[in-house]
Amino acid sequence: MASWIGTGESNPGDVATNGKLGVGISSPDQGLHVVDAGGIVSHMKSSDSPYAMQHMENSSGSDAYIGASGNGLSLSGNAFNSDHVVIDSGGKMGINQTSPSEKLHVNGTIKVDDGTNYGLIGNASSVLVFRSYGAAAAEPIKLQQQVGVTTYDRVTIDASGKVGIRTDDTSSADITLYGNTDVQGAFRVFADSEFDILNVDGNQKYVGIRKSPSEALDVNGNIKGDALIIGCSAPSNPVTGMLYYDTDDNKLYIRNIANDGWNEVFANS
Repeated sequence: MASWIGTGESNPGDVATNGKLGVGISSPDQGLHVVDAGGIVSHMKSSDSPYAMQHMENSSGSDAYIGASGNGLSLSGNAFNSDHVVIDSGGKMGINQTSPSEKLHVNGTIKVDDGTNYGLIGNASSVLVFRSYGAAAAEPIKLQQQVGVTTYDRVTIDASGKVGIRTDDTSSADITLYGNTDVQGAFRVFADSEFDILNVDGNQKYVGIRKSPSEALDVNGNIKGDALIIGCSAPSNPVTGMLYYDTDDNKLYIRNIANDGWNEVFANS
């Protein structure tokens, strides 16, 4: 073993070699073993490059580089200047992003899963996609909230695309809401693209039933309440005292118990 000894074998200036290089230690246990006082025990600097990297290679020839680049701490997997992962001086991390603007800034796709079932993917087009994987592909996608030790289902989307809000029961409708809702703007409920069941025009503050509204309340068909019917034909199951306005002859009728018929109240001429 060749060695150079300073003032003492345990001093920081000690150097020893025996197939391993020790700095500050006479019995190095790795290829390079450095012992020094203070928080910084080694300093490496490039004299002509913005990169100062350490090159590591395993027995199979796989490479990795770690060190300093012009963007901060850099970690690369195939070339010393690839900057696959960067941590800047402010502690922001960029993945495939050399100038991160947030604490974690990813340029590309993100996937998170447990190896079997669920995942989350975001792509470079700023689209966030939730997916189910593997054997549990038919399982619903859930957005949950943990409050103390209790987990609440906030949004559930089942395999057929039905949505439950504040409930995981999506069996009864395409959208099932447990609780109140506040809608600002237009709102439609329809059976198909040609037939509105409910159409709310938020700009005009109009409501249409079975049609697109042109008035505050615009109805295509009869209106029935406990005691009022508006339409073009008399109701089939009238009750005494019920009012019926016939839109064909513009007359208002009242149901009379005495003759079990409709008595004209007035006509709109």
